[in-house]
Amino acid sequence: MASLEAGIDIDALALAKPCIACRKRKVKCSKTRPCSNCARAKQLCNYDGDEPGPDTARQSIEGSADGEVRERLARLEKLMEMMMIRENGGESLSRLTHKPSLSPSLSQSSHQNTVPAVGASDAPPGQILFQDLHSAYFDSDFWAGLVTEIEDLRRLFDPPLEQPPPSWVSLSILGTAPLPSIGLSYGHPTLEESNLLCKLFFETVNPFVRVLHQAHFGRELDRYRRGRLGRPQEFEALLCAMNLLAINSLQPEIVQRAFGTSKNTLVSQYQYSCQCALTKVDFFKTDKIHALQALIHYLTFLFQENLYQDAKALLGVASRLAQTMGHHRDPSLFPFSPWVYEIRRRIWNHLCCLDAMALTFYGAESCLPATSDAQPPQNANEIDWHTSRFANPSSVPSGSGITDMTFTLVHRIIADTTRILARVKPLDFEKKETILRQTEADLHNGYLRDTADPSHKIIAAFAEVRIANLRLSNQHRQIQKATTQPLDPGRHQ
Repeated sequence: MASLEAGIDIDALALAKPCIACRKRKVKCSKTRPCSNCARAKQLCNYDGDEPGPDTARQSIEGSADGEVRERLARLEKLMEMMMIRENGGESLSRLTHKPSLSPSLSQSSHQNTVPAVGASDAPPGQILFQDLHSAYFDSDFWAGLVTEIEDLRRLFDPPLEQPPPSWVSLSILGTAPLPSIGLSYGHPTLEESNLLCKLFFETVNPFVRVLHQAHFGRELDRYRRGRLGRPQEFEALLCAMNLLAINSLQPEIVQRAFGTSKNTLVSQYQYSCQCALTKVDFFKTDKIHALQALIHYLTFLFQENLYQDAKALLGVASRLAQTMGHHRDPSLFPFSPWVYEIRRRIWNHLCCLDAMALTFYGAESCLPATSDAQPPQNANEIDWHTSRFANPSSVPSGSGITDMTFTLVHRIIADTTRILARVKPLDFEKKETILRQTEADLHNGYLRDTADPSHKIIAAFAEVRIANLRLSNQHRQIQKATTQPLDPGRHQ
């Protein structure tokens, strides 16, 4: 018996029961070691009675979808290695024309069979990953898309590493000295004060910004306070930025009466808290929606206070972060719900408005990319929205004329006109005047016919002032050209 057993290779025999992975997946097992399914999926093959190794828990994959993704990752890594070897050897890569698509389980959007909106860029829309308040955009370039695809797949399997402390870059950009520890209790209002500040923000600030939806924010705030909101640090940064804008919108005597402190003291306190909160989430390289919203609101404060040097620098950072998340591409090119369309468009819309302000008042160049084709938000009232990532396509509210979004839409039209004028030849004054007249007509026909309501009068006055500012700039250059043109060749010698 002993000699018989010694001549048998246990591993070579077909085992009596399927492996653990095949039983979980409920698929037919070859009962070999490893079985054909585990070998194809590049995963650990274990049978009952095997002694688990230290990495078994991390290496095991539950479900056929995860096994397919792991197999795709292995293929892509091998393909990457081949491409790098051939690149170093000078060989052509023209034969490598097939780009594997991402698994639908990653919420990866496809841009096949989609038609960009009229007037949009001819560039392919690329790809967007949007899941659990993370957003990342990958352009259509093959090599770059392949690298980022592999990195994103690795995130699914590799255990999360300990987050490094915020980089000194974030601290220096905000002008905040490096701190041994960042605590935000200094800038935290009481619960009663927090409720008041949120109320003031949506009454005095949000109607002119409209990045946030009040009811949707209220639900997130409730989950945040009960400790059930994912990524609470990013939401905390957003709250700090909202507190800063709410206090800054009030008259000094109102602040003193409501909070028992001077406005200057509270503005300084909340500004410092906002800087610390942004630094804490390492805003300089974030891919979180709440962190980007916090940065945009902090930018709004900088523009309000005419802190143009910080505003211009951080506007470039915010624009690049938004592009990294894919907000510059219209979300209709991707399989998102109507509400996801809206929140992404609102973020890019306000960046467009800030960009035009930097161009008009600070003489900055536009930092928006030529591939941007994101449309303005929907002209609808806030109450009409179904604010869910899983809303039906038919849930898009219809609106016309004056709505809650009218001011920001008027601001966007003027912002787009500002960038169009910047691309016209400097001395083509007639073309610039034609563009301004067309903008005035579009605003009147779309939004400014009825100005009986006081809020409508404010919108009309805002549009009139901004158009007049652009026209004054055009006429000033025209006068300068006439007065500086020499009357005779030797006049300026």
